[in-house]
Amino acid sequence: MIDLVYKSISINDARRSMELNASLWRLSWVTFIFLPLTFLVGFFGMNVDVFGDNPPLKWQGISFYPSFCTTAKT
Repeated sequence: MIDLVYKSISINDARRSMELNASLWRLSWVTFIFLPLTFLVGFFGMNVDVFGDNPPLKWQGISFYPSFCTTAKT
């Protein structure tokens, strides 16, 4: 009887572990997508005169693609 109780608890723990694994997998993908975007938005949203008079959109793309590729490789 005790063995049956231990097996039941073990099965419940395994199910909870699988649910937690799925939740962390989703969180990892959300972080994978939004963390580099947050960095780029923060970088281009600064009120500094480093960029002069708003550089063309191509410079934002030039900085976005290498950072995206670097993130995608990890």
